Amino acid sequence: MEGTHSGRGRGRGSRQPTSERGIGETSSGPNLELKVDPNVQIAAAMQQMTDLLAQERKEDEFIQLRQGTQTVAEYESQFTRLSKSAPELVMTEQRRIRRFVQGLNVEIQKDLAVAQINTFSEAVEKAQQVESAKLQVRNFQAKKRGFPGSSSGQGDKSTPPKFGRGAGGGRQSGVSRGAQSRGGQAGRGQRGNF
Repeated sequence: MEGTHSGRGRGRGSRQPTSERGIGETSSGPNLELKVDPNVQIAAAMQQMTDLLAQERKEDEFIQLRQGTQTVAEYESQFTRLSKSAPELVMTEQRRIRRFVQGLNVEIQKDLAVAQINTFSEAVEKAQQVESAKLQVRNFQAKKRGFPGSSSGQGDKSTPPKFGRGAGGGRQSGVSRGAQSRGGQAGRGQRGNF
């Protein structure tokens, strides 16, 4: 049973002969029906799954992100990069601030808890200020203790360490406070025979 079949949807207005199976065939010109290779379909599906898994890994990495040993600037950079993978978690400025602060080290979080923070850039700036202040305190304490490499000179083994208040040094063992010897002179408040 051969007949004709219109070429609807194929961009041609001419009628095409039909075969016994009812499928239009053309003897001249390219076949416009798309034949997709099953291997290409599988590869595309696998690529789509790989992309989805990579996206989920980035979201998980963002959720688990903590400052750790990074500086605040390094943490902020990583936070901003990974937050693009999970925009629903930082939809509002307040959610973004909260998630950023929660990922900071506890010692910085404590100081930011009392701060009035309205913008993300404020949160980053204040966190960097706290980090800087804490670093200055640590450096001061290290110099005060005389750790090697400090510029105070106390780490030098040729200079004895200073203890106690002021620059007077510590007590000498076995000698009372007022009876320290000074080249044969008696201690303060005591009169010797001259």
